[in-house]
Amino acid sequence: MRDPSSACRYGWRYQIKPWVSLGYRVVVPDKLGYGGTDKPEDASQYTPKKICDDMAALLDLLQIPK
Repeated sequence: MRDPSSACRYGWRYQIKPWVSLGYRVVVPDKLGYGGTDKPEDASQYTPKKICDDMAALLDLLQIPK
């Protein structure tokens, strides 16, 4: 079965260009284990806390202030 959220993410591709044309910075990360990311074997890597930590690390890496 296809991941139901993949259809939502797929639809976002139409919204990126208009936001960028308005001057916004758009960041569209893929979900852990999808796209170009590694797929962890340990289910503990998919907890809300871990996902939030990963997002915070991405924002830090991109130097996006809080």
